Amino acid sequence: MNRLEKLYKYTFLIIFSITISIFVSGCELIVLRQPYTVITLTDIDQMTPSGVVLLFKRELDSLNTTAVLSLMTNENLKQFNGAEKFSHLSSVQRLLYRSKGKNLFIKNVQFSNNPTSAIVKATFNYIEPIEFSVIQRNERWFVTSWN
Repeated sequence: MNRLEKLYKYTFLIIFSITISIFVSGCELIVLRQPYTVITLTDIDQMTPSGVVLLFKRELDSLNTTAVLSLMTNENLKQFNGAEKFSHLSSVQRLLYRSKGKNLFIKNVQFSNNPTSAIVKATFNYIEPIEFSVIQRNERWFVTSWN
C-alpha cells in the first residue's frame, strides 16, 4: 500500500505540474478582453462636424488655448474679439481640467433642420458624456458651445 500511495502521489504531482505549465505558457482557455468594436476614422480638420471636435480636443490636450479659442465662434457666426476670448477662457480651462488625460470618442452627429448646424455627441473614455454644438461658416465648422 505504501508503494501504491507513492505512485499516486507522484502521478498527481506530474499531472498537476503539466497542467500548471500549460496555463503559464499562454494557452488561453478563457479570454478576458472585450469584443472588437468598429471604429470609423475621421479626419481631424474643420471640414466636418466631428473633425472640428477632434481638432478642438487635440488643441485642448496640447494646452493651446489660443487655437482652441480660434476654433470657436458665437451663434451669429462671428469670431470672438479680445474681450469675448477672455470671457470664454475660464470655460475652456474648466473643459481642459474635465478632459485631462481622457480620450474623446465620437458617438454620433445629429444635424438640425438647418444643414449648417449640428450637435456632436461624444464621451470621455466611454464614461462621461459631452455634447458639442457646432456650426458651419464658409465651408468650415466651428464649436459654439458644449455641455
